[in-house]
Amino acid sequence: MRYRLMATYRGVPYEAGVGPSGSDVVLFAACPPPEELGFEPATGHWRKRVIRAEVDALWESRPVGTFRDEPCIVLDDLGDRLHIAYLGEDAGRAASVGYWQVDRGVFELLAPREEVTGLIEQRVEKPLWLSPPAAPAAPGPSYPYDSVLADLAAIPREAYALETETEGAMCLMRGADGFEVFVAMDGARHEARLFPDEEAAYFYLFGVLAAEAVRNRALLPAVSAAGTRPGR
Repeated sequence: MRYRLMATYRGVPYEAGVGPSGSDVVLFAACPPPEELGFEPATGHWRKRVIRAEVDALWESRPVGTFRDEPCIVLDDLGDRLHIAYLGEDAGRAASVGYWQVDRGVFELLAPREEVTGLIEQRVEKPLWLSPPAAPAAPGPSYPYDSVLADLAAIPREAYALETETEGAMCLMRGADGFEVFVAMDGARHEARLFPDEEAAYFYLFGVLAAEAVRNRALLPAVSAAGTRPGR
């Protein structure tokens, strides 16, 4: 159970990504779907690119719960541990229950699975039809998830950069040894992480930016059902 985008295609739900354009949807399957569906094998999964009009539904799966009496959202499922982000507003309280600060106002934690209680999945529907497109942007790198971040989490475009090192942004760049994700600040690369494949780098980039979106309340679910106290 973790935060993810889902799509229903021919009656079956799949994990999904949006891109390179807002009308494109990439479906992911952990096991090989029926051959007639036309999925292609990739490293550790199968995938198929469709358009929004071909899917029956598109939604965000937002697992929320409670950690030490405070609301949280699950960013990733690591088996016996959950990667969670704090949904409250009290930085002191977040620190006191064990969260670590990954950015200003953003608190995350790898918590023992049994300590995250009251988990529920909140389903937030996404539109299948898009507004008329804006004027075409200048050509850029054709990453498969180029529009996922802004489309799902209302993340400002200036917050991240792809294949370019942009001051003040979280950057993803291809290198000789893999894909590097880092924060460009004061002419240096901070909090750099190296990933062997593109998808792992993208999911990490998305996870960090999604946590920032949580802080900005762009991803804020209705946490009252997850055990938050009245009046918060």
